[in-house]
Amino acid sequence: MDREVLAEMERLRASGLGVFVLTNGTDRVPEELDELGLGDFLGTRRRFLLNTADLDAAKPDREAFVRSHARIEAELGGALDAQQVAFLDDSPRHVRGAAEFGWHAVLHTAG
Repeated sequence: MDREVLAEMERLRASGLGVFVLTNGTDRVPEELDELGLGDFLGTRRRFLLNTADLDAAKPDREAFVRSHARIEAELGGALDAQQVAFLDDSPRHVRGAAEFGWHAVLHTAG
C-alpha cells in the first residue's frame, strides 16, 4: 500500500468526495485489507470496497467498470457521469480499460 496515496485519498474523502477502492481480488480481500489497517477507510460494511470477486467481473473488462460505477452511484445516492469519476491504478491495462469506459484514468507510478 502506497501510504502517500492513502493519505491523499483520506484528504479527498475529508473534503467531501466519495473515495472507493476497486481491486481485482478474492473473497479474502476484506481480511487482507483489514490486516493492512484499511478497515476504517473501507467504511461500515466495507461500503467503499469494490472487490471484483463480489462484482463477478475483473479489471480491465468493461463490465467491471460498469458494475463498479453502478455501486458508486448507489453508495453516493445519485447518478454520475463517467467523466466525474477519477481512477488511479498502477496497471496500464486497467487504466486503459477505465479510460475506455469514460472515467478519468491516471497511471500511478512509484517514486
